[in-house]
Amino acid sequence: MLNTDAHAKNYSLMLSGGEVTLAPMYDVLSIAAFLALDEHPLFPMRIGRTFDLEQVFPETMVKEARRLMIAEADATEIVDRTLQNLSVALDATAERMSSLDRNGIITRTVDGIRKHSALMKPFIE
Repeated sequence: MLNTDAHAKNYSLMLSGGEVTLAPMYDVLSIAAFLALDEHPLFPMRIGRTFDLEQVFPETMVKEARRLMIAEADATEIVDRTLQNLSVALDATAERMSSLDRNGIITRTVDGIRKHSALMKPFIE
């Protein structure tokens, strides 16, 4: 999140026999650690009708999924599960990398992602 060069839209598929999986993301960097307290960043890609992650709510994501012909119940479950997993992953990654967080960049990144994304507001302690 808060990836200003839009590389998160880059994805690849990995083929192994008859199995198809998504390749891991690459060349993705968050600017969250470098934002001033009063800075309000915009996302490089539009979600729904906005580039402002502070205006993208779970309902926004469900509406976009509906536009892609995903059933509302399925979309709601996917969005809820993804956000919960993202919150857990942020915490787990910060914990695993805590020994490398000498200048606070990891902590600032996690805090910045949560602060600037309406999607993450329910997970702020």
